[in-house]
Amino acid sequence: MVRAATPRPKGPEHTEVRLPVIARLLELGWSEGQLRWDPEWRVPRTPHDSAKRERSTSFESWPVDLVIFDSDEHIGEWEHALAILEFEEPTLEEGQSQLEIYLSREPRAKYGFWTNGDQSVAVYKLADGSVEAIEGANLPRPEDNLSKPSSEPPTYARLNTPPRLTHPVPFARQPPQRAGVSISEPDVPALDDEEPHALPAGTRLLP
Repeated sequence: MVRAATPRPKGPEHTEVRLPVIARLLELGWSEGQLRWDPEWRVPRTPHDSAKRERSTSFESWPVDLVIFDSDEHIGEWEHALAILEFEEPTLEEGQSQLEIYLSREPRAKYGFWTNGDQSVAVYKLADGSVEAIEGANLPRPEDNLSKPSSEPPTYARLNTPPRLTHPVPFARQPPQRAGVSISEPDVPALDDEEPHALPAGTRLLP
């Protein structure tokens, strides 16, 4: 449930950029049922708002110019948001920054694209949470792989060592238990690493 918000007025970027981009996406093979722009998709403003959305409660949000979903059947479901496209920010740097924020709020979206009609940038969300930006990118095609691996694959050397316990909890050895029966372990003399054990009286050693 999205908290009621006043729709953004459609500026010149709507007719000069968004509508031509939608037409081009359809030419590239995307289905009209996969494209959400009217009404505009809403991205949660904060991680707390993301949690509210997952619980289907009211949340604060930002409007997005265009979102591509992975199929017609799942349009409007945040779990199936594939790509975020923006056209409003005036500069490439501002558009890229906006995409990075939106991608961080949409856990399933893998790709963002900004253009003002003259410049463009594609932003890929990598597996390790970082992003990769490619300036001058073309619009995505349905057959494109919008997932990119991390720049450095995970290795053992990059794993964080878990902190050691300041006060480790001792584990007391307990005898096995069965229902209604207490089983005692036989008394075994403690071993001494320095002194040999004496043999019982009368023990004969084999030659």
